[in-house]
Amino acid sequence: MPLREKLCFLDSQGIAECGLDEKRFDVLEDRIFGVFEVAPEQVKGKMCTTSAFVVAHPGNGIEPWVGAFTNYEAIGINLALWQNIFTPFESFLHGMLTGYIGENRFNSIKGAEFIKIKMDDESDFKPGLNYTLAQMIFHEVAHLVEADLKKPAFHCLPKLEEQQGLPLIEPEASAYCEKYLHPDQDITLLEKLQNSNVVSLYATCSKAEDFAETYTAYIMSEHLNRNFTAIVDDREIFSSARHLQSEKLKGKVNTIKTILNFGKLTDSKKLQLARQHKSCTGAFSQN
Repeated sequence: MPLREKLCFLDSQGIAECGLDEKRFDVLEDRIFGVFEVAPEQVKGKMCTTSAFVVAHPGNGIEPWVGAFTNYEAIGINLALWQNIFTPFESFLHGMLTGYIGENRFNSIKGAEFIKIKMDDESDFKPGLNYTLAQMIFHEVAHLVEADLKKPAFHCLPKLEEQQGLPLIEPEASAYCEKYLHPDQDITLLEKLQNSNVVSLYATCSKAEDFAETYTAYIMSEHLNRNFTAIVDDREIFSSARHLQSEKLKGKVNTIKTILNFGKLTDSKKLQLARQHKSCTGAFSQN
């Protein structure tokens, strides 16, 4: 299906209209194409088979809104994400790195205003590519990729929650997040993150978000060569590249590499890898 026919707009009543010819969608169409061109083959495949890219209306109560719906294989896109061309990628990273989910509410690290985000000197930059949109699409595609598996993506890995070194608490009632972070965190939380086995604070939310965040971080680093550091008073407190290459993330990164290669295999090899993943043998063996 042509991309333009997959672009949908969710109005204030929650009704989606697709295949709109309005010129305001020209920018979104171009930016999704831009992400497609730099994406790994597996992501391209999912973007092609996804039935819809849905933009939420800002007045319907669920914007900002980005999500993947595995039953329809639809990806939701934040309206501001593709319209705003003035906010640099570093600003988005700052918010993602310093924000965390506490019990029943979103929190920001105390002293977050003193944290500066700097792209590494060797990082690439492609003019016209909306890296924020790319990161969001990769994250949502990861949910669709995991939905194709018989078991959760990281199910073969040993449970390392006690090694995260992050101040997690158990929620009192069932909610979206299985784990919350204790409130009133300060800058030291990012130093704890650097020594943990999760790539982001949001990855602590659930097993599904852990996979999606790791999948995205790997693609942003290895395929788009976008790495960054967080600095306070000229002191580095977090490095995305060094963290991704750490021993604690080795099992997750190796799983991501293997799953990303699914798209390059013959059907028989895909089936073989799927069986190995289900039984934690072969490429997924932790022995």
